[in-house]
Amino acid sequence: MNVYPTLAGLTWPITRNVIMTSIGGESVSGRYVGGTYFQYPLFEFTLTYNWFEPGDIDQLLGLFLQSAGGAPFLFDAGPGDDSASNASFGAGDGSTKTFQLLRSIGGFVLPVDETFGARTAYVAGAAATATFDSPNPGYVTFGAAPANGAALTWTGSYYYKVRFKNDHLSADEFLSQLHQGNVVLRTHR
Repeated sequence: MNVYPTLAGLTWPITRNVIMTSIGGESVSGRYVGGTYFQYPLFEFTLTYNWFEPGDIDQLLGLFLQSAGGAPFLFDAGPGDDSASNASFGAGDGSTKTFQLLRSIGGFVLPVDETFGARTAYVAGAAATATFDSPNPGYVTFGAAPANGAALTWTGSYYYKVRFKNDHLSADEFLSQLHQGNVVLRTHR
């Protein structure tokens, strides 16, 4: 799967919106009853570029064209929003070797889309032999099934699986071969 490129001219901060579609209303007793359509929130990232270098605009356009129709790709949201440290993702049962990786935001647990870089899985606090993103992205497979009740945690970096929010991409040319613009990415579930 393609990874969103690192491009010059990115301003900080990256704007992150969290989207939950809610339903609800007041009952005849006046009590509010509500819920959500989504099991997990959608995240929307707005990246503002003061400039794109000539080669950068080609990289971005190439990814956009390859992603026609909303095909997903991977995005590193950057420091503070791309890593987990001793994140809990379950407990062993003595026979299962493959687990979905999880991460937490303020106690709300989310599945991990895919990992990258240095990663370590732990069984009861001890580093364990494991293969990340196997058999599928966002999963870990241990060499031996963790013991029943053993706490499973991991440390490492993760990507968001995203798509371009819009079916169009625009960049303003403000000087010869220099462009500026915004890119809006939305998580893909």
